[in-house]
Order: sequence, then structure tokens, then C-alpha cells
Amino acid sequence: MDRSEVVGWVLEPWRLVGADRPEELLWVAVVLVGVLSIVTAASVVAIGAAIAGTIDGPVPVDNPEHPPEWVCDGDSASAGDVWDCDAPETIDRDPQVIANEAVGGYVPFALAGPPLLWGLGTIVVFAGGRLAGGDPSGGGSAALAGWVSLGEFVRLAVALGALWYVLSGVTVSPDHPEAAIETYRTVLEPLRGPLGLVSLVVLAWQWAVLTRGLARDADISGGWAATVLGIPIGLIALFTFVP
Repeated sequence: MDRSEVVGWVLEPWRLVGADRPEELLWVAVVLVGVLSIVTAASVVAIGAAIAGTIDGPVPVDNPEHPPEWVCDGDSASAGDVWDCDAPETIDRDPQVIANEAVGGYVPFALAGPPLLWGLGTIVVFAGGRLAGGDPSGGGSAALAGWVSLGEFVRLAVALGALWYVLSGVTVSPDHPEAAIETYRTVLEPLRGPLGLVSLVVLAWQWAVLTRGLARDADISGGWAATVLGIPIGLIALFTFVP
């Protein structure tokens, strides 16, 4: 196995499964996007579990069964017959349950995100080929946009691994939420730089794969393909480091 063959596999990952062009295995790109949706949603749940694991004990929250103070402090003798004034003002809840409720609303967005971005990526690749004077195919553009989702698996794995690592040694008190938030901010802030660099590496690989694939699919030069795709990818890279 020579170096050029390895480089070819890196820049044309579809060759690893015996395809000469990405559109020959468009169904693989579809599967990759579908699996990425599931993995992204699972990652959201995993983040909630990681945070819940740092909380030392149950979390006190307002008891919805406890009536307002003005009801129980009133002069009405029958207040206690209508309202449960003896109910505690707060109750303890499992941190994991609270975390599941907090991240649950993001799961549908996590599931829908990869397919939507795939569709947008397909449009960008196809339009880029047209803009460069080429004749890209719809299937080729869709396949390219799907195949580069492989990089997102790497980005998710690194991010989740780093998150679990830094949070594994963190313990916060449920009685001091402000201090807990500050603790999370302190331990997570150092991850921004390394994770940003990982994102840039993934974007660079995606740019290279898309450039090579679009140049071949649309029959344009590599320079033109790199230029028309470099603009949107460059904007993504810029936003990676913008707070």
C-alpha cells in the first residue's frame, strides 16, 4: 500500500467500499446521515446524563402541590379544607429526571438537524458546481454532502469524550445553583480551544473531500471547486471561533 493510495482513501472515502464515484453508493450517504441523526440525539441525552452525574444528591424544587402563601396565610378557616396547606414548599427530585426533562426538548432538533444540513449541503455543492461553470449531478452533490458527515462522527466523539472526562471529577451542590453554574463554566472553558481546533481539522477534511469530489462530478478544475466551496466552509470556520 503506497502513500498515494492512502491519500486517495482519505479524500475519497467511498473507495473504501469499492465505489469509484460517490453517487454509486448514494444509499450509504443516506444511511450515514440517518445514523448521525440518531447519534446526535443520543449525544444530547448523554450530555444531560453527564451533568446530572455531577450533582451531589437530590435537587430541591418548588412543590406544585403547595398552595400560594396568601391562601394559607388568609383568615379563611376553610382554606385548609380546600388547599393542602400542610404540603411542603419544596420537594426533592432526582437530578437525572430533571436533566432528561431539560434536554428532552432538544432531542427533536438533534434528530432533524443532520437531514436538514444534508439538504442544505447538497444545494451548496450543486450550486457551487454550477457557479463554477460545471455540470454537477444532483445525485453526486447529495452523495458528497452525505459522505462528509463522517467527519461529524469524529467531532461528536471527541466532544463527548472531553466532556465526560472533565465532568468526571466534578461535584456540585444542588443547594447552590449559581455556584454550580460557575463551576461548569470554569471546567468547560478550557475545552473551547481544543474542540475548536478539532472542528477546523474536520472542516479542512470536508473541504478537501468536497473539492475533489465536486471537481470530478462537475468536470471543473480543483481550484474552482476549492474556491466556490471554500467560501461557505470558511464562514463556518469563522463562526467556530466567534463567541
